[in-house]
Amino acid sequence: MHPLLKLQEAWRDMRDGHTPIGERVERNADILLFAILGLALILRLGFLFAFHSELTTRIEKGFAYPAMNFVAGHGMGIARDCPTSYRAPLYILFLIPFYAVFGTTRYAWPLGLAQMAIGLSSIWLVYLIGKEWRSKRVGLLGALFMAVYPYNLYHDTQFYITFLFTFLMLLATLGLLRLERVPKTGTAALNGLWIGLAMLATSGPMVFFAPLASVWLWWRWGSFRKALRFSCVMGISALLVMTPWVIRNYAVHRAFVPLTTDGGRVFHKDYNPLAMRMLLNDLWIDATPEPADGIPTPMDGVRKSGCAFMQGRSEPEADRFWYAKARGWMRAHAPELPGLFGMKFLLLWHPWMYPPKGAVGGNGAVILSDSFMNWGYALSYGFLLTLSLLEVALESREERKRTVLFIALALAFTLTYVITTPGTKYRVPFDSIMAVMAASAFWRLSDAWSTKKNVPHE
Repeated sequence: MHPLLKLQEAWRDMRDGHTPIGERVERNADILLFAILGLALILRLGFLFAFHSELTTRIEKGFAYPAMNFVAGHGMGIARDCPTSYRAPLYILFLIPFYAVFGTTRYAWPLGLAQMAIGLSSIWLVYLIGKEWRSKRVGLLGALFMAVYPYNLYHDTQFYITFLFTFLMLLATLGLLRLERVPKTGTAALNGLWIGLAMLATSGPMVFFAPLASVWLWWRWGSFRKALRFSCVMGISALLVMTPWVIRNYAVHRAFVPLTTDGGRVFHKDYNPLAMRMLLNDLWIDATPEPADGIPTPMDGVRKSGCAFMQGRSEPEADRFWYAKARGWMRAHAPELPGLFGMKFLLLWHPWMYPPKGAVGGNGAVILSDSFMNWGYALSYGFLLTLSLLEVALESREERKRTVLFIALALAFTLTYVITTPGTKYRVPFDSIMAVMAASAFWRLSDAWSTKKNVPHE
């Protein structure tokens, strides 16, 4: 049967069927998913079209310059023949074909459309995760939540790594659920591939999620040897993916650089005399100025020309310099650290943007107002957060055993960004998992309401 006829038949069943709504959604979920993906596509195309001139002219220089220089034949560097490891490489590699084919002025639409395609794939993965974890109807409603989720609409058209990391994180999460149910070496190796690629997009939560997921497998299988064997397969696969980048970095810097030379700068951004004040005053911690020590660092991206990353220091040396400064501040202010960690935890998970601000285009014009962005975000994210917590509270002990994987992922995000920088955009990939949990809570409440309504009154 033609897909459109299937969709028409599914819609007729949804409209005229006499079975409970949950059952109708369950049996028509596969075909209804195409309607949801179509809705997601229309919304993203509209967003890209409406804000194209502003949104698609902004790109983070740490990714753009190395890609542009590579296309120009100067290597993956901050300038001509100045190789860099300032950013993790996956998004740089993603950008290179677009600059190569479309140049540096006409790449925006093709790149935006490609990112939208991956964003749609992430919605499809949300459906598969919900289907694997609970049921088709849970996956379908979770996919619908993400299709219309305002912050996803925004980030799917932003030229940054969020969309790519989200896709890879969801692949790894789905793979772990399937591996737990049906242990196979091939599934474990594939999971390692996704984890390794996610690390090459942005190390972030995967540093914690991979070992936490291995502990979850050990707990679920009840066999340390079995969990160790499959975890080793995943670990080896991930390391193989990352090895070429590590070798390249050693050849460039004559130093061990597993991912980036930006970690020290980010770490220092969170542990310096101004960090606490900026958090308390709801100021974006990225704007923290450097101390007046005479050593400049490219806080707003890498330099477009000149090989000196810092005065008289190589990239790895600069990285170690900022780590050392941050550790020095932490030792001197140890009593303040619990309060700082607590503030970061709240900023990471509370249903409000940090800092409260609208969307500004590349020309400085306001695209979306502060109130529109903040209320839209608070209502949509707050809805998912509330239902997700409700799901954990209502599910049975047996159901919760698989939900522990999602809790481990939430813990990985928390550890990553409580230790480093809190910010709503950094937690956004986990919102896709919350959409699945929220969908399950919604159907749980819907079933309870239907049962109560159908109970005859005496």
